[in-house]
Amino acid sequence: MKKIVKEYEIIHIHGVGALTAAVLEIVEKQGCNHVVTLHGLVGFDDVVKAPLWLIQYEKAFLRSTFKNKKWLTFVSSGDRRVAQKYLGFENSPCFRVVSNGCDTKPNA
Repeated sequence: MKKIVKEYEIIHIHGVGALTAAVLEIVEKQGCNHVVTLHGLVGFDDVVKAPLWLIQYEKAFLRSTFKNKKWLTFVSSGDRRVAQKYLGFENSPCFRVVSNGCDTKPNA
C-alpha cells in the first residue's frame, strides 16, 4: 500500500471508519496529498444506529481535520452544517460540499 499511494498525485478516501482508517494513516504518514469525502454522518442522528467506537472516531476525525486545516468534502450542505455546528464555527475554507448530479433528460 505504501508504494501504491506514492504513485498518485492525490488520494481520494470515501468516508471514515474501520476500512478507511488504515488508508488514511498511511497517506498521512507518507505525506501524500489526500482528500476525504463524507457520505453522511453517523454520530449526530439517533436514527442512524452505529457503534460507539465509530461515533467517537468520526467526531475525533472531524476535530482533527478542522484543527489541522485538512480538506474535507461532504455530499450535502446539511452534513457540512452539522459538522460545523459540532465544531462551533460557521465556515471553514477547507470544508466543502461537492454535489453530485446528473442530467435526467434523455439523450437527443
